[in-house]
Amino acid sequence: MKPLSESLNTQIVKHAPPYIVVPDAPNTYADLKRYGIDDKGRIRVSPTNSINTIYADKQVNYAFRAWHDSLHLKYVLSFSLSDELKVAQLHQRLIIGNYEKALIYIDVAEQARYWYVNRKYVENQREFVLDFIN
Repeated sequence: MKPLSESLNTQIVKHAPPYIVVPDAPNTYADLKRYGIDDKGRIRVSPTNSINTIYADKQVNYAFRAWHDSLHLKYVLSFSLSDELKVAQLHQRLIIGNYEKALIYIDVAEQARYWYVNRKYVENQREFVLDFIN
């Protein structure tokens, strides 16, 4: 499987802070603030749901998660829908390319909206984003 944009993958890896993949990564904003960064300054990210993504590479997905969580921490933005939409806009500001900006916004903002409506995560993130594009 190929990524939807090699350029987006490259940009994500460039923006990602140091991270470590752990099974007990935080999944609430309170936990992210409390133990989201390990003693070596790495963002703790989860390995779950990293197969069917727009990045087509687990390592890029982990890098994205680290970057995403670092924005929550840097700008003191919770996991509320309104704050997730702000984080989506922050991602867009740092990404080059209209297609890439659209991909990152859909991946963040629309999946957040989906979660708030359905109270579950999108199972196939790649297909979800492609449905918005097509």
